[in-house]
Amino acid sequence: MIESIHNAGYVKKSGAIPPLTKAIIDKLTDVCQRGIASGVLRKDADPLELHWMTSAASFYNVSNRATLSASFGEALYSEQGQKRIRMRIVDMVLDAVIIGYGPDSKPK
Repeated sequence: MIESIHNAGYVKKSGAIPPLTKAIIDKLTDVCQRGIASGVLRKDADPLELHWMTSAASFYNVSNRATLSASFGEALYSEQGQKRIRMRIVDMVLDAVIIGYGPDSKPK
């Protein structure tokens, strides 16, 4: 987060960070291309959006724990709360890319 506040100055100068993040996008690109070709993923499944969704959800969950817990209690951070949040994130991501996916369409 602080790197973004500083306009990504270090990342722009770094020779190591961009290839690492590109490798993640390359892997997700391969997954999306194979999924689209097989008819499982939506034609607009986007690897950068997938990376953003999963990273954003993960970061927010960790970076805001103290504030959310102080404001609303520990329920979200209990074992059950985290399990539920994980499932919500999985549903969000899969619904964004898989044709016909929806939390209500999953086998019980």
